[in-house]
Amino acid sequence: MFGSWNCLSLIEQCRQALGGHGYSSYAGLAALYQDFAVQCSWEGDNTIMMMQTGRYLIHCYREAKNGIRQPTSVGYLNDVEMTKKRISPAQTAQDIVKLDDLLKAYDCICAHLVSDVGEQHVALTAHRTEADEAFELCGIALSSPFAPPHPL
Repeated sequence: MFGSWNCLSLIEQCRQALGGHGYSSYAGLAALYQDFAVQCSWEGDNTIMMMQTGRYLIHCYREAKNGIRQPTSVGYLNDVEMTKKRISPAQTAQDIVKLDDLLKAYDCICAHLVSDVGEQHVALTAHRTEADEAFELCGIALSSPFAPPHPL
């Protein structure tokens, strides 16, 4: 999802950088954009896929909160509070390109995003909202990590 959205955006940025020539068949970018745009919807619209992924992550978050160990792909949820407190050990520019440190940073970012939306879901269901309805109310936050939380 992330890759196909960004690739399509990059093709469009390249076309725009060429000005009016970006539409020329000589540039090939208009055809490339047209041919690649389908990648964003092979298995359904990316937004729907993001929401399905969000539902899965909230489910995993709630299970982890109840002490159920999660698989490696979402292992950062097993001790989410500790993961959220991580501080990068990077001291130089070269330090930030170490794969292990980048993965730890990514885990920290994911832990923050998933726990924020997960807690929103927990709060909604605590107010007697059905789980599926709570997923719908959290839908904007599930498909965009920069969206404001749903008011209770």
